[in-house]
Amino acid sequence: MSHLLFFIHALVSMLAIINPIGNLPIFLALTTNNSLKAQEIIARRATLVAFVFLTVFALLGN
Repeated sequence: MSHLLFFIHALVSMLAIINPIGNLPIFLALTTNNSLKAQEIIARRATLVAFVFLTVFALLGN
């Protein structure tokens, strides 16, 4: 049960840091002139970069 609580706490913390709902209008404004396929590629790349950064800091931080 302790692991589940830790996972929920970590997930909520990550969502608060990333703030996907708050960043959605910014993403849409910046990619307005791109096709849907290009928007998808940009979103996937941004997600991958964010995942790598968060993982590195999670593993190397205190």
